[in-house]
Amino acid sequence: MVESDRAAIVRALADEDALRVFAQVVAVTGTGLPERSGSAISIGYVTAYGVSRQTGLPVSVVVGAGRRLTEAGLTIAGADGASWRTDFESLCRAAISSEPRDRVPGSRVAVAIEASELFSVEQGAVYEERRARPA
Repeated sequence: MVESDRAAIVRALADEDALRVFAQVVAVTGTGLPERSGSAISIGYVTAYGVSRQTGLPVSVVVGAGRRLTEAGLTIAGADGASWRTDFESLCRAAISSEPRDRVPGSRVAVAIEASELFSVEQGAVYEERRARPA
């Protein structure tokens, strides 16, 4: 992630409305990663109306803040453009410096990125990817 992307994240969260919307998105969707329940895999989103009810912000303000959060890489918008989930992978990438010497193998952030990379969403179906591990 480029430094300007990190700055975009900070700028987005420096707006009080966007910060409140982001807090509610995280509270409802957690990491935003796919979750297994039996044989089903689901990805949860929170709607602009749900965020509005919980934060007291007007829906139009929530939609604008949600758009800015998505542009900054903090959330992933639903197909309707008025629902979101946390973009945990983007957050993890922002937390890791591009310098290899700053990366800590086995750290919570590195493990989270590895876990998030096990899933990819393609045309509405979720596929679990198997990756070969070095011996």
